[in-house]
Amino acid sequence: MASVLLQLPLTLLVIDFTQLKKDLSGALVVYLLTNGIFFHLQSFTAYSLMKVISPVTHSVANTVKRALLITISIPIFGNAITPLSAVGMVMVVFGVMLYNQSKHCYSPVDNNKQVPSEPLRHSPDSSSDSPS
Repeated sequence: MASVLLQLPLTLLVIDFTQLKKDLSGALVVYLLTNGIFFHLQSFTAYSLMKVISPVTHSVANTVKRALLITISIPIFGNAITPLSAVGMVMVVFGVMLYNQSKHCYSPVDNNKQVPSEPLRHSPDSSSDSPS
C-alpha cells in the first residue's frame, strides 16, 4: 500500500488521461491487475526465500530463472538466438556449475557436530610416542 501512495503522484503527473480513455478496456485492466499481483507474489517469495538461503545463492538462482525464461521464450515467441545470447546462456550454465562446485568444496564447518569430551590418546604400546 505504501508503494501505491508513493507512486500515485508521479503516475497522475505522467499519464495522458485522454489517450487512456481511448485505450482502456476490461481485458487491459485484468492484465495489469494480474501482472501486479504476480509481481507482488514474486517479491514476497524472494524476501521469504532470503531468510532460508544466502543472498549469493538467491542471485545465482535468479540468474538461472532469467536464463530459463529466455530459453522458454525461444520456441513460444519465436525469438531468434543470437551468438551473443548463446554465449550468455553458456556462461550462465558454467557459472552455476562453478558456484555449486565452490559451494561444495568450501562449505563451512558444521559447528553442531559432536566433539569428543576427552582428547584422543595413543595406546601405551605405541612406539612412535616414546623417545629411543
